[in-house]
Amino acid sequence: MTCSSNTTCTPDPGPRRAVPHILAAMVLALSAPVGAASGNPAGTLVLQAKKDLAAGDGIAAEARLRQALDEGANRRAIAAYMGEAFLAQGDRERARQWLGAGAFSPSSALAGYRALARLEKDEGHFDAASAALDRARATAPDDPEVWVDIARLR
Repeated sequence: MTCSSNTTCTPDPGPRRAVPHILAAMVLALSAPVGAASGNPAGTLVLQAKKDLAAGDGIAAEARLRQALDEGANRRAIAAYMGEAFLAQGDRERARQWLGAGAFSPSSALAGYRALARLEKDEGHFDAASAALDRARATAPDDPEVWVDIARLR
């Protein structure tokens, strides 16, 4: 940083660091399904489906999740994401088939309960939406997105 005698400071750009990219890669790796890093095709497909969902593409996510099932993915591991895919497509009936039982793997439970809450809220079942958010909060008590969902419901 360079400062003049009148205390006006300008940052010295210095060398660019790749640290943010490394951190992003670490976060992505930690959020990947078990097996995705070891060449498990089903795990890789689930990870790609999550990216499709983040981009709002429920159709592509559904296709990848169906491929993951064909590759041996456990239904509980993809139920939350398949439900989200159908919500993104506006198909609440099929979303309920995947979300309604609340049968999610531990790694997908937060996403599943949040999607179930969204489904219940959209259908006007506010008590059921609140119960789903309570389960999401129990899964991840400090998750800010859960608290935003709770505030939106109220």
